[in-house]
Amino acid sequence: MAAFVYERFGKRISIRTAIRYLHRFGFKLKRARKKFKKADPEKQKRFAKDLQELEKNRSPRSVTVYVDEGQIWCDASLGRIWSPIGEPAEVESTSPSKKEKILFYTAVVRPMEKVITMMTDWFNREKTADFLDKLRNKLKGWRIDIVWDRARFALNKNRIHEHKLPPYSPDMHGFICL
Repeated sequence: MAAFVYERFGKRISIRTAIRYLHRFGFKLKRARKKFKKADPEKQKRFAKDLQELEKNRSPRSVTVYVDEGQIWCDASLGRIWSPIGEPAEVESTSPSKKEKILFYTAVVRPMEKVITMMTDWFNREKTADFLDKLRNKLKGWRIDIVWDRARFALNKNRIHEHKLPPYSPDMHGFICL
């Protein structure tokens, strides 16, 4: 802000003065969140409504399964920190090499309150098919409605019914009543 005032008006002001002006004009220092520009709120609402209808009319011996891939990286947490003026606010990275991260598939089975996981060395078609086989074996005799954002291969083989998430919908948990 102080640099902007100097550039724009040729006047120097302190950082504290700049902060006071920002507060006075209704600004506040916040941590930014991602906004997914390609997300379609209407598609998300329609998807949530369809899913709620599926849950309401659920037949016996059927379950909804929420599937996603996960990664665990060991790394420093980046937040707001105090740093000396004129020096960058940096934190040493503790991230391991790519080979040392943990990759896994997770399925949350509703309404059984069951979680099924499988660790993997990489995400690809074969590993996804292996996970779907594992899912089918754990839920023998059940109709499976799967909610995910992955490809369709191996679903027919395992008699799993897909409900694909709309694109750019990582925040769909706000629309889906669990």
